[in-house]
Amino acid sequence: MYRVQFQWNGFTGAPGFTNMFYDDSTGTAQQAADITRTFLVGCLTAAPASLPSGCSLVGPTSVDTVEPGTGTLVFTTPVTQPAQINGTAAGNFASSTGACVTWLTAGIVNGHRVRGRTFLVPLASTAFTATGGLAAAYQTALATACTALLAASPDLVVWRRPISQAAGGGGTNAVLAARVPAKSAVLTSRRD
Repeated sequence: MYRVQFQWNGFTGAPGFTNMFYDDSTGTAQQAADITRTFLVGCLTAAPASLPSGCSLVGPTSVDTVEPGTGTLVFTTPVTQPAQINGTAAGNFASSTGACVTWLTAGIVNGHRVRGRTFLVPLASTAFTATGGLAAAYQTALATACTALLAASPDLVVWRRPISQAAGGGGTNAVLAARVPAKSAVLTSRRD
């Protein structure tokens, strides 16, 4: 599978990373990098613009191919770096607050549904209501970006990490739909 990574910069706690995974049997590494950028642009610069001014996302110069069962890096493919995404939304923002997309699959492992998440953090105040939830216009823009990504990329997958490299147990499940909750998401890390 392909692993495409975009790096978030320009805020307290940076850098942050968005990793997207694609089945490598249908498209190319370049296509995976390009459709990931298109998705992120739809999430962050569509009306209302929601990436804070001074923040940016930098795309990859290469895309990794990873063996899903073990998580082992197989090889890296150079790609033309997608254009940087620059924030334009003015005003204050909280560096740990944003939105979360839940990717839905048909997979069930050990009695649990296989789901993935993509966090979009930080977001500008334009993405929120006065009570802290996602603004309806932003939630609509995010849902539209998810629909467009799934239409452009039937090979988007959720990766289940292996128990260990030796034991394996990892795998992928195709993404069938996305859910965009109205509540804001707070992203924490082990560095906090």
